[in-house]
Order: sequence, then structure tokens, then C-alpha cells
Amino acid sequence: MELKRVIEYTKYYFEGLPLGIGLPSTELQPADDLLLLAGNAFVNLWKLTGDDNYLFNAVYLLEFGVLKSKQSFLARLILIRLYRLLGMIYCCP
Repeated sequence: MELKRVIEYTKYYFEGLPLGIGLPSTELQPADDLLLLAGNAFVNLWKLTGDDNYLFNAVYLLEFGVLKSKQSFLARLILIRLYRLLGMIYCCP
């Protein structure tokens, strides 16, 4: 069920990206909320399965989103959380 959500949120995020093409870089993108939902769904999948690849997928997607929406502080906060988790897993187990 959660994987289905990730797929849908990601699909809708990429479909919504063209809506913000003409916006200034100081504006949030209209599809940012879908990016955040997808990132959090990846974290939920990691919690449910223990598969670290879901954390990496969340990082890849959110890093892409931050490039598209430089003002998305919520995406940056989730990225900080993810980097902290990955650091705890791979640096200091």
C-alpha cells in the first residue's frame, strides 16, 4: 500500500512540475507538497521494511526537488533528517 503511494505521489509530482516553470526562483513550486508526501512515504517504507534503499530513494528525490524549488525549506528539513539517519546507519552503527 505504501509503495503504491510513493509511486502515485512521485508520478503526480513530476506531472505537476511544469506548472511552476515560469515562477521566480524565490517562489515555492506548486508540486512541492507531492514531493514532501513522496519523501515521507519513502521513510515509512524504510520503517516498515528496514530496506535502506528507500532512504536513498527519498534523498535522490528530495535533492532533485530542492534543485527545482530552492525555497522549499520543508524538503531541506526532511533531507537533514535523512542524512542524519543514514549517518547513524553507515557511520556509527
